Amino acid sequence: RLKAADEVGMDMPSVWLPPGATPLGDGLDSGPLEEAAPHRPPVILVLNKIDMAEEFRWVLSRQKEFTAQGYFDGIFYVSAKKDQGLEKLVSHLQERAPPRPWVYPADLRTDLPHTEQIKQMVSTYLFKWFNSDVPYKLEQQTVGWTPRLDGSLLIEHEIITEDSVVARMVLGVRNTIVTRLSDQVSYKLKKLWGMDVDLKIWVRPLKQRWSLKDRGLAPNEADRKKKSQAAYRKRQHLGKAANKK
Repeated sequence: RLKAADEVGMDMPSVWLPPGATPLGDGLDSGPLEEAAPHRPPVILVLNKIDMAEEFRWVLSRQKEFTAQGYFDGIFYVSAKKDQGLEKLVSHLQERAPPRPWVYPADLRTDLPHTEQIKQMVSTYLFKWFNSDVPYKLEQQTVGWTPRLDGSLLIEHEIITEDSVVARMVLGVRNTIVTRLSDQVSYKLKKLWGMDVDLKIWVRPLKQRWSLKDRGLAPNEADRKKKSQAAYRKRQHLGKAANKK
């Protein structure tokens, strides 16, 4: 960033742009620098998650932060989740892409290894279902890969937790969470790979840790009810005393 800023005679930009992006005020000016645009790699600005903006002026404000630092060949507003604006973006990329042989097969969706695809899908659901820092403390590994005679694939995947308390959180009551996770990822892999996939997910804690409930230190339901009833009677007594006065 320092080298790029020095080349154009500016302070270090607050927004990083790829090499060749030229600072041009609001990005709409014309002049010698803009005329030189064809001689550099094309740079476009894609603003994602526009569906989450309460007002479009916030999107324009974010756009101004970037265009104040460089010139862009195109600006696109998209929502990848809701499939908004993607058609225009893809069309622009296809028009600007120079004709050349395919580096990868045209029908290839990702170059990630299969085991990494599983890990990414599992992580996606874990981050959706757990709002705390739990997903950051989990490790994953694929431990089994068995093609079956009927053409389906059996995959055994392991989630490693720091202790048994976190493991039970991931498992859920009667294994409901991990079962749902296996079903969801199996379905996604079937659609992606075009074959039946049976994903088995195991949860392995690195150590045993007793929760307060396990050690009998957590208040049970009967104790909570007794305390609640005692507090209610106390309020009634204080109310009657106040009325007598």
